[in-house]
Amino acid sequence: MAKVIGYHRPSSLDEAVAKLGEPGIPKVVMGGGTVVNDATDRTEVEVVDLQALGLDSIAVGGGRMSLGSGVTLQELADHPDTPGGVAALARREAPNTIRSMATIGGLVGAGDSESELLAAFLVADAVVEVASAGSTAEMPLSDALSADLSGSIITGLSFATEGDTVSDHTVRTPADRPICAVVGRKAGGSVILAACGAAPTPVLFDDPSELSPVADFRGSIEYRSHLISVHAARVREALA
Repeated sequence: MAKVIGYHRPSSLDEAVAKLGEPGIPKVVMGGGTVVNDATDRTEVEVVDLQALGLDSIAVGGGRMSLGSGVTLQELADHPDTPGGVAALARREAPNTIRSMATIGGLVGAGDSESELLAAFLVADAVVEVASAGSTAEMPLSDALSADLSGSIITGLSFATEGDTVSDHTVRTPADRPICAVVGRKAGGSVILAACGAAPTPVLFDDPSELSPVADFRGSIEYRSHLISVHAARVREALA
């Protein structure tokens, strides 16, 4: 984990943003603590803990579900209004001991390429709310995953609840993260697809040939490209 040499627990969002912008020792945001504690380097950091900011609300209406960034994956999985396909992927995202701590803000901030839950949010037209010095803004999740959000705080995410969500993946063992996966959602007669394991973060795509996966010890570029094509076909068939 990172070497934490300072801890701050602001009581307001403005105070939290201001603390992040202070010069000196790098500041990192902490929600559930699973990302900070999982860091592999020993960089000295000061933690800005968001637990006192009340970012744990869940609201449903107008065909969308709005999540505060402090909502845990377990809370999302257990909520009665969470679409079934999304709830299943929230449970698959991590073991239950991690799900009870890991937050939506941490999920988005980490941008894990292998996260099927992030891919499910992408195909559900997710929008991320971000607070920075003096302002708040909303942006599509696809933009947030590629943006530099240092000095900003993810405060929420909303996504469309209509339609069916299906995922297909390849794993070495049931407990492993996927080597590759495709998540699809059908709404209004069209199918939207997102791929995991094909880019630095999950990405939307139409044609698997558009993607340029990177090889690692689990598979070559050719192998990953083939997997994504197979998974895309299976997802399209399931949603037909």
